[in-house]
Amino acid sequence: MKEIREKIQMILEAPNENNSEIGHSPEWNPSEIDDDFGELYTDLYILIRNVDDFFGENTNPKALDLVDSFLLESLITLKQNHDIIRVESGDDYVKATAFTPDGETAGYLFDSAVQINTMLDIYNKTLAENNMPRIDVGIGMATFPGNPDDEETPCHCHDEGHECDNDEEECLSHGHGIENLEFGYATDFDNTALHMATIANSDELDPIVINEPTYSLMSDSETLKDFLDHNLEKVIFEGEDFSVFHGNIVSEEE
Repeated sequence: MKEIREKIQMILEAPNENNSEIGHSPEWNPSEIDDDFGELYTDLYILIRNVDDFFGENTNPKALDLVDSFLLESLITLKQNHDIIRVESGDDYVKATAFTPDGETAGYLFDSAVQINTMLDIYNKTLAENNMPRIDVGIGMATFPGNPDDEETPCHCHDEGHECDNDEEECLSHGHGIENLEFGYATDFDNTALHMATIANSDELDPIVINEPTYSLMSDSETLKDFLDHNLEKVIFEGEDFSVFHGNIVSEEE
């Protein structure tokens, strides 16, 4: 984290009109994995909920520079994980999808979440020390099964001239039309990780929230299970048949 602190200091000391040279996103090549997306996958979603607080006439441009730096460093951290098959980002989020066939591999992605939460703590301390708004971030993780292989019953809903009784939403809900819609990767169409990130760091939940399948997968490793049991708390949403695990884990490494 020493490198992160140095980059933050560079941002604070750089002239407002020229911050284009601070940091860069390295080239990234998707991991080489089998084309058959069976198995299990996990999404990690980092969501900034108060990005509007960093825009406007009375806002400090350094604050927005620090927000952009946090997103960039989160992106770089995720791209260094070789199990990740896809990374995407926007003005207020970074999302990664990883191939997680076992608990240990899911644990590596969880470690990335902890690293990002640790960076967030450093950025927010800097913002507070300079009387700037803190970054309100939710970090969500969700494990899901790979998309089904529909080669035996192909869907032609989007073929030219094809008349289909299904609308696009129904087609997607049955796993059809994935190839035609160019979803050539495992996809959680319910966006569960985004939902986890949305409820994270709010009310009684800590910044990191994972769904029960993610916890169950990582608990396959005895070492990880012990760590999770000591650092995460289970919350059951009454009447919704829905539970999550949450925590605020910050790495102690410098």
